[in-house]
Amino acid sequence: MTVALAPRRVRWLRWVVIAGMMAGLLLSPRLWLSSRLYPQTPVWSGLHALPHPADYLVYGALILSSFFNAWDNYRSWALYAGNRNDADVYMTDAVALKLPEDLLEYVYEEGPDRNSLNLPTWSMGELNVPAYPEPRIYRNLARSLCPYAAKPSAITLIIQGKIALLHSQSRTTYTCAALAK
Repeated sequence: MTVALAPRRVRWLRWVVIAGMMAGLLLSPRLWLSSRLYPQTPVWSGLHALPHPADYLVYGALILSSFFNAWDNYRSWALYAGNRNDADVYMTDAVALKLPEDLLEYVYEEGPDRNSLNLPTWSMGELNVPAYPEPRIYRNLARSLCPYAAKPSAITLIIQGKIALLHSQSRTTYTCAALAK
């Protein structure tokens, strides 16, 4: 599902990675040898199911790429690391009044004509899972709110990026006009 939510210019790369992982699994010599030498034994049992050394290289490269913001945080076993992207969605009172009733319970007034959507509470309340902390997910969420806005500046998304080796913690602001691109 996360592959489908990726921007079009990046989506093909994710499919290449997934196809590479599947090919690596199918072409792993240990998988074929264990099933031919021990046909009555399940393929993934015992020492016969140890990953091929090339698998370690591929998965290691993917994990290392997360340190450069090139791979998702959660796919790199960083679920509880605390170093992740965070986002806030702000909207005007006019937008908040147009939102569906179910979503209104997660909107909080921040000041005059400024409301915020509490993403962690909304995600846990509606889906029973934490919000996936990647910028593309936050942009898609804010983009789905844009039809409720009369003007593009009525909704503002602020993404606080995670700290990576070559990237300092960044702060990016989007309006509906920027999200439409």
